[in-house]
Order: sequence, then structure tokens, then C-alpha cells
Amino acid sequence: MMNLTKENIQFIDTYLEQSDVKHIDIRMEMVDHVASEIENRIDAGDTRDFYYVFKDYMLEHKSFLLENNNRFLRQTTKKLSNQLLKSFFSIKSITLLAVFTAIIYFGFNNYDSELMKNVLLISMIFLIIAPAICYFFALKKFNYNRFSGIERLGFFFSFLLQFINIVNITGANFIKNQNHLLITSIVMALVFTFILVFIRLSVLTFKDYKYRYNNLC
Repeated sequence: MMNLTKENIQFIDTYLEQSDVKHIDIRMEMVDHVASEIENRIDAGDTRDFYYVFKDYMLEHKSFLLENNNRFLRQTTKKLSNQLLKSFFSIKSITLLAVFTAIIYFGFNNYDSELMKNVLLISMIFLIIAPAICYFFALKKFNYNRFSGIERLGFFFSFLLQFINIVNITGANFIKNQNHLLITSIVMALVFTFILVFIRLSVLTFKDYKYRYNNLC
């Protein structure tokens, strides 16, 4: 089977990017699909230059590809969601949860509980907001590619912000009761663990796509 040149692959990638396929993970899937289809046409006997084969293919299938952008988005989100849940229930995450629970419980029992609650909530909000700011700063400053999966998983963080707000409202009554301190510590430890698992998955996904993209193009 004939393989397209690196310049051909870059041409396809640039064309899709200019067609408003901005997310690198979605574009990679499309580039791979289009390249395979063009190679199949050439192998089937189309002897024309790459540009003309590509032009005809896109005239026939561009609308279909762009309309299926949402399908690629759903597939990517589902894949990362499964990875996120798998990582959250791993041995490492459970161990981290136990460590966080012990530290937070110790803090509630040895320091002012209201101050401890506020410090923890502020730390949670910082861990949620800081990565998002860094991500969008990197996009603007260094012209990095956007990742649809990571951005769409941001709804998890929106949920966490609402959850933290609920903890802030109801937590005052819980931490006054010694019997509820362990439950409060576990809940807060769960949030911290989930945030760190998400950040780790985002970084690994970013590196993986960047590596694959550099090799593809």
C-alpha cells in the first residue's frame, strides 16, 4: 500500500484546520481517515497527483466529515471519561484518598475547624481554576493546539465547583459535630483525589496527543 509523504499529511492537516476543525485530537482522527482513503484510491489505480485525488475526495466527503465532528467529540469524551473513572478507582488513587483523609481528619482535630475548612475549600478552588488558566494561557501565548476531550471534560470541574459551594454552606454544621468529622474528611479527600486524577490525566493526554501529532505530521 502506498504511503503519503509527510508533506501530504501536513497539507491535509492544514486544510482541515482552515476548515475550522480546531481541536487536535479530532483533527488527528480525520487526517488519518482522509489519508487512508486517498491511499486506497491511489492503490486502486488513480495515477493522478496527490493534490487532485485529495481535491476530488474532499468535494465528495467534506460535508460528511465536518458534520461528523460531533461524533468524534462524543467518542473522545467517552474515551477520556472512561480513563478518568478507571484512574480514580485505581490502587494509587485509593491510597491517595486514604492519605488525604488521614491528613484532613488530623487537621480538623488539631486546628480550628472553621479555618481548616476554609483553607481546604480555597485549595480545592485553586486546584480547579489554576490548570484551566494555564491551559488557556498556553493556547494564547504558545499557540498550542486545543484538545476537545480535555475541554469537554471541564464539565466535571463545573460540577465540583457547585459541590464545593454546597460543602461550604453545609460544612459549618458538620464540622461542629465530632461524629461527622470523619465523613467530612472523606468527602473533602474524595474531591482532592478526583481533582489530582483529572489533572494527571489531562497532562498525560496532552503529551500523548502532542507526541502522536508530531509523529503524524
